[in-house]
Amino acid sequence: MNTVPTFVEANMPNGCEGVSVRLAGIYLRLMLEGELSERVLSGTINKLVWKKLYLSFMRKNCVDIAIDRHAFQVLYALSRHYNMCRVDKTSITWTSNTAMAAHANLTIGELRGELSWAYTELRRLEQELNAKEEKPDVDDTEIARPQKRMRREFIDEEEGECDVEGDVSNMTRNELRGELAGAYTKLCRLEELNDVEGDMSKMTLSELAV
Repeated sequence: MNTVPTFVEANMPNGCEGVSVRLAGIYLRLMLEGELSERVLSGTINKLVWKKLYLSFMRKNCVDIAIDRHAFQVLYALSRHYNMCRVDKTSITWTSNTAMAAHANLTIGELRGELSWAYTELRRLEQELNAKEEKPDVDDTEIARPQKRMRREFIDEEEGECDVEGDVSNMTRNELRGELAGAYTKLCRLEELNDVEGDMSKMTLSELAV
């Protein structure tokens, strides 16, 4: 029985997929903080050899979710999202050269991932709120009107609770907006310090704050 996972459709602006990006970040952090850091800094390795080493390494470190994504989709995230390597048909060339540069790429990649997650959550929340606001009243009949009047009277009595629920929704949306702006600012500063060109997405700060 073939248990090799298939490639999952990308859901991030840079063509990567969220769980694969997360796995690539876990792999990088474990490698950089362990005794094998030199293996992800420089040098060239065959893709199939790396795949075997990657799966063995993740299994040894009890990263169970590694089996949920194809190793080469994680490799794409290492190259495209974390800017750690170049990949051709048969080989991988690691390009960071120093531990400091590798850690900078890792931190920037993690912030990019958080920003993408926060952006997705904000859009999902706004869509849910808009759907609730636009939902038509389907019980507008002679029989239902007394029931509707009773509901309105009950809502008037419980106005404080209704206001609290609205405040919670607005608070959640505002917190996500703040998280977006904060993550974006940190990312820009890190990219400037690391001389990394910001190709993280086509989103602008004004679009993120909408």
